[in-house]
Amino acid sequence: MSGKKSLNVYFENSKVGVIDSDADNRMSFRYSTLWLNDPDAFWISISMPLAERVYPPERAHAFFANLLPEGLVRENVARALGISPDNDFELIARIGGECAGALWIGRDEPSFSETQKYMAIPEGDLYLRITEGNVLSSMLMTERVRLSLAGAQDKLPVKIEGGQIFLPGKGSPSTHILKFPGRDYNDLPANEVFVTTLARHIGIRTVDAGIFKVGKIDTCLVSRYDRYKDALNVTRRLHQEDMCQAMGLPYYRKYESEGGPSFRECFELIDRVCSEPIVERDQMLRWLVFNLLIGNSDAHAKNLSLLYQSDGKVEIAPFYDLVCTLCYEKLDRAMAMSIGAISDPGRIGPGQFDAFALECGFSPRWLRGFVLNMAEKVADVLEVGIDRLNVEQSIYKRVLPAAIKQTRHIRNAFRQAEISGSGRKTDSSSSRST
Repeated sequence: MSGKKSLNVYFENSKVGVIDSDADNRMSFRYSTLWLNDPDAFWISISMPLAERVYPPERAHAFFANLLPEGLVRENVARALGISPDNDFELIARIGGECAGALWIGRDEPSFSETQKYMAIPEGDLYLRITEGNVLSSMLMTERVRLSLAGAQDKLPVKIEGGQIFLPGKGSPSTHILKFPGRDYNDLPANEVFVTTLARHIGIRTVDAGIFKVGKIDTCLVSRYDRYKDALNVTRRLHQEDMCQAMGLPYYRKYESEGGPSFRECFELIDRVCSEPIVERDQMLRWLVFNLLIGNSDAHAKNLSLLYQSDGKVEIAPFYDLVCTLCYEKLDRAMAMSIGAISDPGRIGPGQFDAFALECGFSPRWLRGFVLNMAEKVADVLEVGIDRLNVEQSIYKRVLPAAIKQTRHIRNAFRQAEISGSGRKTDSSSSRST
């Protein structure tokens, strides 16, 4: 293949810049002069500050590829579109019209206007697509839509109004994300709604998530935090980027063990770019401890995002993709980001948090109290106050037992350390409850 190909990048009706591809479909990026001269201009990524220069593929490609689906969803999308799954440029050209964040990407120009258009999806049609297990790819194949969401789970950006589901037309923003059960993980939507609700209940900033019935199927409906209503009740986009994008890393390096960000690097990024770093460090720490307590080993760097508010404020986005993964035997137990150089959640205790505290700028003694306090709160809800969360019946079968077991393990390890005053008994063999 030869010859340079280009894509336009827009925010609403303003041209942000241009993506150019090389012969290997590697993407470079340059901001437009008009955008650089716009007083309201924002960078699309910390890894690509506003500047009159060309960002090479080593920097730009990762940002745009991170907007695309992963795994089997990517393969199904590529098959439906008749292109190679590893052709990131062509994928973003074909489905970059409605992504995470504020950008519109395509060969032509968007048609953003205050008159927004949506197409109703009949419930029976959506039900059939869910049962077939390839909702996003089947929609792309049969409808003239351009939709892309990162991640390996099958999901669809939609608008919900009066209980009816709509697909966004060209240039129109979605307001929600509809997430579907997996073939091997039928209770995943209920799992996510339960864990997200629990996190919110104990003071963690999360997305709004609830069960949405499509026929007899439970799906997870998430309100988009990167969308808002303006004074005229028109839906607008907010920009965001995940931690891999902010650090210039490709999506396949979202796990620390594969070269992805560590907690230390994430805290350093918060300190450098967030408007109120003390507030955002607190939320990040709560997220970190909660994922350990609830048994979410898949809390990786793409599940952490920076949100750019319309007033210029930069903050950690509400937390999303919160699930208990330890209840699924087929999934890896190792945590996506280690604590004190340990990634096995059964071996993490006070000693590991002491090392983590010194690495990330916390007082070890204070952090022990923080972890124990959160463990007590989560255990209280899981063991005696579960009715407050309006739990689906499926949660009682495997999610709840796994979460209770992991929370007890951490709580007991920190209680024991507090009583002994030494904190040396941190190995799972000496601290796991029966």
